[in-house]
Amino acid sequence: MTGAAARQLADLERAIELDPSSAGALEQLAIYRLDHGQKDAALAMVEERIQAGGKEASGYMITKAELLGRSGAKDAALATSDAAITADPANAALLNMRCWLKGTLEVQIDSALADCTRSIELNGDRAAALDSRAMVYFRQGRLNEAMADLNSVLANSPDLAASLYLRGVILGQQGKTAEARDALASARLISPLIDQDYGRWGIKPTVR
Repeated sequence: MTGAAARQLADLERAIELDPSSAGALEQLAIYRLDHGQKDAALAMVEERIQAGGKEASGYMITKAELLGRSGAKDAALATSDAAITADPANAALLNMRCWLKGTLEVQIDSALADCTRSIELNGDRAAALDSRAMVYFRQGRLNEAMADLNSVLANSPDLAASLYLRGVILGQQGKTAEARDALASARLISPLIDQDYGRWGIKPTVR
């Protein structure tokens, strides 16, 4: 999170050495490789886990979709999430990922709302789904509705950097400069590279 790439890689490799089955470590290593110009290697390590099947296969499908979206392969990312949801239509995490992809990549926005709302109804990770739905509302210019979802998230998870950041962006657009700066500062304290992350999707605050 601080951008210490060499130390990050060393820790991830050590984590997988200690527990080769760790889905979290593999996901983070795949994202690391993608962000450092090794897209094919990143996708290959995830695809291997998907092909192995088992109860964690859907989780790796989420990771694959995230990697494809992060690389800008919009159609492939959505196709992967579509295939995963077809196989497991009541999976709240999969529905949330598809909503998030549509929101961040700014595609199929109208259907994104249905994905997020269904994920919330299934009682998955409500904070993640509400944050994703706020992103979709933001893309639609429905700032009050986006803010309502973000406030719901932050009422229970006040340290969620993503929600703090988007809240700061919206407050800035609404002319609430002081509140915007406070929210953005909190988000950056928790996640120092968050401007870079959201800049990838063309989302930049109007205040610093």
